[in-house]
Amino acid sequence: MHLLTNPLLRYRWGSGDLLQRLLGVPTDGHPLAEVRIGAHGEESSQLIEGGHAVRLDRFVAAHPAATLGDAATRDGGRRLPFEARLLATTAPLPLQVCPDATQARVGHAREEAASVDAYAPQRLYPDDSARPGLIHAFSGVQMLAGFRPVPAIRASLAGWDLSILAPIASALTQAGPGDELLYALTTLLASSATKQRQIAEGLARAAQEHPEHPDAGLVTLLAEHHPGDVGVVLALLLNQVRMEPGEVRYLPPGMIHGYLSGMGLELTASSGNVVRAGLSLEHVDLRQVLRIAGLTVGEPSRLESVPDGVAAVFASPAGDLGLWASPGAPGPVPGPAHGPRLVVCLHRWSPEADAGPGGRATVSLTTDAGGMTLSTGQSAFVSDADGPLRVRSSGPVLVAHLPQAR
Repeated sequence: MHLLTNPLLRYRWGSGDLLQRLLGVPTDGHPLAEVRIGAHGEESSQLIEGGHAVRLDRFVAAHPAATLGDAATRDGGRRLPFEARLLATTAPLPLQVCPDATQARVGHAREEAASVDAYAPQRLYPDDSARPGLIHAFSGVQMLAGFRPVPAIRASLAGWDLSILAPIASALTQAGPGDELLYALTTLLASSATKQRQIAEGLARAAQEHPEHPDAGLVTLLAEHHPGDVGVVLALLLNQVRMEPGEVRYLPPGMIHGYLSGMGLELTASSGNVVRAGLSLEHVDLRQVLRIAGLTVGEPSRLESVPDGVAAVFASPAGDLGLWASPGAPGPVPGPAHGPRLVVCLHRWSPEADAGPGGRATVSLTTDAGGMTLSTGQSAFVSDADGPLRVRSSGPVLVAHLPQAR
């Protein structure tokens, strides 16, 4: 069992105080957007081994059997199969979509054959793995995710009464049953950059002139942060989803999504395969979006918990991502018993509450190999070889794990 030191990432969409209060660090006027927990390559967490700081990805690669166990190494794996991010956002994040396993293998092979540099902005498939994910909301999380029903898209487009949106509306009408989303998305994303900018700017003006439109607030928000961006228009095709605190939703490969506001923990499979679809200053590849986006209607599915004593256990449909969540327990309770585990200690009050005396929490972890105490905002890596995990906590604690290794 090892205490982790995690990279803190500052992006302009981050919060000025939410993660700072969770971590117990002073605010400095600069937004803090992410705490990355896991083996993220150059942004990997670190631990202490033999008196020296070691990156978690290198530690796992050096000790795969002990750290990962049979469930994670039976296919020859030498890396942590999942990674976590604590997120806090007060502004829209980029829209993105991640490939499924087949798309990832094809994309990775294509870029390897073309000798695309590993750090090039246009490198979209640095590995050959799918990247499903789930999001656990701490506060109310708002996001864009998945395609709206076609009638809802038609109603939104018609409500603007903008001729510049007519080609997209016509594509919905002219397409045969089941092809509406493909035609509409292709019409938008395959148009020229100039045309996309004109549509986005026209839509932003219309939102100012018609604040009564149900999507006017969303368009105005996106246009303020990303004027002229194709994502401002693409958002009209997507569901506006609000998650309640404690809710967990699954983000499958192929689902276009992007967070608008809120705080939570995102757990994903270990992969860097992310294709941006708009609202980003980084490389956006709309042709790849068209290739890998899943053209089905629906929001991210809400994951139902399975009771485990005082805790609730959430698992992805494929059983490749698991999250054990406890509100706190004064006595030791059994946590995930096998496989690699990432443990995160959280604030025992909501992030919006004043972090006054008593607001911080502690977590005592014990295994056959020893014990450790974490305070709010700290995290630990528990190896498979450490054995069954027992948890005593004065506040919420999350444990990421492999459900099949439980």
